[in-house]
Amino acid sequence: MWYEELLMSLTSKVFHHKRKAARYFIEKLFLFLDTLYQPLPIELLLGVNEKMYAKYGLRRNNSVHLAAFTRDLLGLSILYIKITDDHLIKNTLFIDFINQERMFAALNFGNDKRFARKAPLARINLIERIILKKFTVIDTSNPLHKNSLEVDLAHILMIVTQRKSLQLIEAMLNSFQPFIPICYPYIEKDDKFGHFVIELYRLKNQLEMEAITKGYEADRESSCSFFAFGNPFERVHYIAPSESPSPVKDYDPMFYGCPSTLATGGRAASTTSQFSFFAMDDVLSKSQQKEAVEDDRELPDISPPPPYLSLFAPSKAKPHCAEKIHTTRNKDEEGNDTRLTPNQEL
Repeated sequence: MWYEELLMSLTSKVFHHKRKAARYFIEKLFLFLDTLYQPLPIELLLGVNEKMYAKYGLRRNNSVHLAAFTRDLLGLSILYIKITDDHLIKNTLFIDFINQERMFAALNFGNDKRFARKAPLARINLIERIILKKFTVIDTSNPLHKNSLEVDLAHILMIVTQRKSLQLIEAMLNSFQPFIPICYPYIEKDDKFGHFVIELYRLKNQLEMEAITKGYEADRESSCSFFAFGNPFERVHYIAPSESPSPVKDYDPMFYGCPSTLATGGRAASTTSQFSFFAMDDVLSKSQQKEAVEDDRELPDISPPPPYLSLFAPSKAKPHCAEKIHTTRNKDEEGNDTRLTPNQEL
């Protein structure tokens, strides 16, 4: 549950070798409270978390005694559940809980003179008085420590905001659903809980938009690892020196004019070259020209024309140039031209 999740994260303040016992105490305490009152009061769920964070939220990790942590948690739970229904909840109901071996060890009653010689009910009453006194006196060393048992919803909202957990907020809203008025958008100004729920919805929408934005950016980055938009030569790949002495200069279309890794043994040092689809033809020709200049070699014929294209090739003869035909026709024995001219008469 969300309230257990918040308290579990607070166990980092407890001494390292006692954190497992603190988590076990939290789990068993709320299971026990669930048997006393169903559903658990909102004041209990919010109040216990808010006051525990107010007292221990600013403490250093690995600096809190287990007994102090568990006693405050038990005392606050008793106070807030009794606020809901004081006639139904009595301190005697908690006797069986504190008499359990692991609960008794976590509360450390045996090593404290104030609790060692008291009966179980007297111990519970003493815890209640101590907790009530602690939270009705202003603690100047901790600015978050309020001087009353009234739940500071702004503090709870700050805690939830810092965690940035969408699942946590959704779980909280599901727990509050039976207590949310049907017309909650029209909540009165003095309805603190209604405004708190609205702020949770706003925070939920904000986290959802951030998640969508991060997902879009992640997809875009993964796409850009294959295709670059803009200048196709922003990231120019190169071919490592060939490990094979083969002089073959074949070209692999997969590398857009680069020496084939199969024919020459060359190793592509960067197979994720960045090219734009819209400039692919230009890239092909320019990259080949660049390689020819750098390597001082002739470009191979990548795709020789098919044989049938020669049928449509233009003639190499010069236009309007008559061919001279050397024959002996119209000549006499001496070689004189015997053809008639227009001025000669028949």
